[in-house]
This record gives sequence, C-alpha cells and structure tokens, in this order.
Amino acid sequence: MVLAIAIWMLAESSMAQNISGRNLIFGSEGRVGTGGPTGEQAKEVIKQRIQEQSEGQITLFGFRQIVTRPLDLELNGKATFAVEFEAGVEFVAPCRWASRHLGKPLTFFILKPESNFRSADPRNVIEVKEKGERYVMQGYALFTSATNGWTLAGFGQSSWPIRESVVPDEDSAKCVTQLKQIGLVFQLWAMDNNDHYPFNVSTNAGGTMEFCARGNDGFDASAAIHFQVMSNELGSTTLLVCPSDSTKKPAMDFRTLQATNVTYVMRSGSHFEETNQEEILAKCPIHGHVVLCNGSVKKGTVK
Repeated sequence: MVLAIAIWMLAESSMAQNISGRNLIFGSEGRVGTGGPTGEQAKEVIKQRIQEQSEGQITLFGFRQIVTRPLDLELNGKATFAVEFEAGVEFVAPCRWASRHLGKPLTFFILKPESNFRSADPRNVIEVKEKGERYVMQGYALFTSATNGWTLAGFGQSSWPIRESVVPDEDSAKCVTQLKQIGLVFQLWAMDNNDHYPFNVSTNAGGTMEFCARGNDGFDASAAIHFQVMSNELGSTTLLVCPSDSTKKPAMDFRTLQATNVTYVMRSGSHFEETNQEEILAKCPIHGHVVLCNGSVKKGTVK
C-alpha cells in the first residue's frame, strides 16, 4: 500500500518541487532534522503550512506520525522515505474547503465566497457549516535526503477527511497507554489487599483511607498520596504526568511525590471498587480519557 502510494507521489513530485511552499502542507523549501522528521518536527511544519495555505481559517488540533519507512526508490539520485501520518484540523468559521485543488492531492485552500466551483472539483469541496467543526484524515508525505536534513518531494491523502473531534496526536495516544498501566496498577494493588483500592484501606493496613479529601464532584485532592502508596506497582513517577501537561513535572522519586507531579485526577470512596466496573476511577483533565473501576480505559473527546 505504502509503495503504491509512494510511486504515485513520485509521479507528482516533479510538479511538487516546482511550486511554492504555500501550496503544500510542508513547503518544498522546508527542512526537517537529520535522521528523518520526528513527530514534533513534522507537526510544527504542518501546522505552519496549514495556517499559511488557509490564511488562518484552519488550525491543526492534533497530529500523529504513524510510521516512517525507507523506500527502495530514488528521486534525483537521493534516498526516499515515506512518512505516514494522521492529522486533525479545525475550522474557525463556516467555509468551503478544497481538500484537493489545482491538481494537488492534498490542499487546505478555502474557496472565497465570491468564487465559483470552476477551479475546484465539487467532489473535493467540503462544506463546513459551523465554527469549530473538526475533521481527521490520514496521509503520506514523501521525503528525500538533503545536505542539511530532508526535503518534501510530494504527499497525498490516504483517507477521505471525516468529521471527527478525537485528537489523534501522539501525546493523546501515550496518555491512553499510561492510563491503561495505571488501571492495571489499581488491580494489582487490590489483589494484595482483599480486592480494595488504597483509599478504601486504612493507613494501619497500608492504605490511604484517612487521607481522603473528596470534593463535591467525587474527585480526591489527595490523589498524589493514593498513587504514592502504589509506588511498587507503578514503578515510575512519569506515568502520572500526561505528555501534554506542561504544568506538571514527574517527581524525582515517589518519596517526594506531590500534587504538582500528578496530572491525573482520581475519585475515592467505598463506591469505587472493581465490582462497580463502569464507574469512573481516574481521568485525564486534558484529553478526557478515563480509567474505569475495572481497569479499562475509555478515550475522551475533549477539544
């Protein structure tokens, strides 16, 4: 699949290299670091190009670099790499989005109100009816090696944009993984403590019941203490900080763990046990992902 798309992109690449960077997600003049583009590098360049091409009418709300593959192909005698990605875009106002335009397989042009459809195939025009609408798509970008990094040779869609609000970025995916580990940690701790979570076990028996400080919403201000007692099962304090949370830093160790070292909020009380499987036990306030009392994770839809 990747190879077939790459061959098609190579056929388009001579045209792609001769047009302005404003006609691409990545500019033809754009460079990314040696060793291939990292997810963060690709995300920043994509964000800039979308803003430029749409004249600020489309913003990037999420990005995930899925995989980078070296191809057994050369372009102008240079090694070629295919980058598969998933991206989410949000619109600041109602508009008509030409997702493919002027012969280019992926664009972010906004058709002006006074324009007609003569310059754009109506099949590739998406009617955005409301401010804040979000779309997710997958695509491939083709890179060739350069003296100081990498150059975009061509790119295209591998899926039609669909209306979606789930952020498909790398941080969100990592957050889900961390919460799954935390869900397992609760279960492991309960197995050694008569099937109870730490906030339902007295401090005299190694729990944290006496430290509970529940708010009206059921979430406990002493989450750091509850996590602290499960340090053996957690293994690392980095699990407690969402990758998207710039306000929190992992503690050096569990002994020094404080609220400033924990992103995730936790509910406490006798009602929150593994037997009440569908109750929300913990939550990421950034992405909206939740851990249920049975240890499973449900992805959030927070914008």
